[in-house]
Amino acid sequence: MIPPGDGHFGVNEGFNAVALAHKLGARWTRWVVEWSEVQRFGQGTFNSDDDRNTYNIDSETLRQDLRHGYKVMAVLKSTPLWAQVDPSKAVRSVPRGLDAPVDSPENTWATFVRWMASRYAGRIDTWAIWNEVEIPPTGPNAVYNTWAGTLEQYYRLLKVAWQVARSVNPNARIILAPYSYHRDKDWLRRFLRVAAADPEGAANGFFFDVVALNLYRNAHDLYDRKRGGVPWALEPADRIGVDDLLREFRLQKPVWVTEVNSMPYDDPGVPDWDPVRRNDGFRITLDEQASFVIQAYALGIAAGYEVIFWQAMQDDRPPVPDELWGLVRYREDPSDTSPERIRPAYHAYQAAARYLSNADRVELQTVDRADPAVSRRYATRFQWWIHQVVFQRGTSRTTVLWNGAAAAARVTIPKLGASARLVDKLGNETPLAPVAGPGGERWQVTLTGATRRFTLFGGDPPGYHYVGGSPLLVVEEGVPADAPVSRPAVV
Repeated sequence: MIPPGDGHFGVNEGFNAVALAHKLGARWTRWVVEWSEVQRFGQGTFNSDDDRNTYNIDSETLRQDLRHGYKVMAVLKSTPLWAQVDPSKAVRSVPRGLDAPVDSPENTWATFVRWMASRYAGRIDTWAIWNEVEIPPTGPNAVYNTWAGTLEQYYRLLKVAWQVARSVNPNARIILAPYSYHRDKDWLRRFLRVAAADPEGAANGFFFDVVALNLYRNAHDLYDRKRGGVPWALEPADRIGVDDLLREFRLQKPVWVTEVNSMPYDDPGVPDWDPVRRNDGFRITLDEQASFVIQAYALGIAAGYEVIFWQAMQDDRPPVPDELWGLVRYREDPSDTSPERIRPAYHAYQAAARYLSNADRVELQTVDRADPAVSRRYATRFQWWIHQVVFQRGTSRTTVLWNGAAAAARVTIPKLGASARLVDKLGNETPLAPVAGPGGERWQVTLTGATRRFTLFGGDPPGYHYVGGSPLLVVEEGVPADAPVSRPAVV
């Protein structure tokens, strides 16, 4: 049985913990296809039975995912040795023959994309072309550098992929290389300028169908990166979002988040784990991560993202367990459903998929705090105190509430339906009784205070917390479909 959820919910590499992934509520998963592994022995030799090629065409894993309602986004990256223009750059090299015609065997990249798009048509129709190509080979994120070519060469890589994939599968969708934003805030604008200079670009939507972002640590970033910050933001790039940037180039494209997470440091379930050493100022607690899941999906869906992928289903394989990406802890057996694998974030994801999916309308409203002038310069989110995101589905309404300040707050919302239940971030439900209030009966909840502030590099503005307190969901039945949404009242 497919659990509740909708197309907003994705999880990367769900097949690594397939039994638990199928109970999650996600509708998308990611498969990273390393060209350097799939075709490592030369032109025309494809290792379809390679055990690292998890989704080979006859894979039971792929068949199971499709049966359980999953769609697959595949990421094509890493040039094999025989196809590298510059072997000193290894898998980051520009592919040989990239400027040759797309129907020429000399264009090694075109040949590979044609084979993949044709082979998986109908099973996998969505292809991201490389990943985070803006990250340079030097600096704090150099380990994530994937592309040694120029921006113009990446545009050619994308254009070839779009042309070839569409030629063998008219339903193919091409995703622009997922973009981490903070390492190079002007990369997307520069890319769009390169695409606009191509006479064929405008007629073909700049040769991509989806813009993708990889965003970490702060749930507010999901909202600001798509919708924009404020006109007075300190950095000009932060003043507008992806939507406005696309409009500047007369484009209207879906925007996805292909990686989102805020990594914990205090996990006692990981062998030889030292929480003191891992508490580096960026990571958060397991409990805060569960709050982050609800907050990120609520704000992301309200911002209008088409899909949001959690990074990832499971931690990486030891002996490098330093990055705890997973909703669940690493196990060799992907069918292992033992409870000790599961982090609180897994249950929070299930709650989000159950209660935030299939909404007819979504509305964000906030109660602002008294805002010092110093924080107002940066973004509206620094003023947000009480967060409320409402998901209306027929006559059922879910109101997600959380607190952005350190002190607990008691809030009320109008009673619009016949009954309500209170759901915590782990999915536990209790009946909710109305209270008397001005204008009629209301639902009342107490929101715990936030605890997570960023203290490095000057820190967050006074009073701001980048992970809010534990969210609560008021799930109300019998609410008229057109009932208005009111800001919560602070008691």
